Amino acid sequence: RESSLYYAGALGQRVTQDNKDYQLVRLDSGATASATTGVVAAGDVGFWKDKAAYLATNDINQALGAVDGTNDNKRNFVAGIFLSAITAGSHCWIQQGGRASVLAASGGTYAVGNIAIAANSTLSDVTTIAAGAAFTATQVGLVAGARSSGKADLDLTLPGIP
Repeated sequence: RESSLYYAGALGQRVTQDNKDYQLVRLDSGATASATTGVVAAGDVGFWKDKAAYLATNDINQALGAVDGTNDNKRNFVAGIFLSAITAGSHCWIQQGGRASVLAASGGTYAVGNIAIAANSTLSDVTTIAAGAAFTATQVGLVAGARSSGKADLDLTLPGIP
């Protein structure tokens, strides 16, 4: 959670620690309390706003993807999971691989092994599709535990960007 980087070229860096994959990004300056999704919190789904600039947001409306009246196509631009509350415009690590506690929509079926995808909502959360069902959006991960207190454990399977 830094407003400036420690050294040039750090932005976009990827690391693996304790079987978890992370990437250093910059949070969009518009991720504030006045935005539809509000400020970033731990477990929020992050979306790519600009991959080349490693710019992420928790607002699906601001994600990459054509504007078509729905956000269905924007669900394919998940960057990772935010690890904590972040100040808009700051740099932070997002988690892309390994076990994570993720904000989970109340309508999903969080059975172990089900597929988690970004929900088409302004809540920065995931929902599920049954294992073996046709994918309707990019897979965020596999459900690893039941939903509790609005979150579910997932085994993340998101690719970092070089």
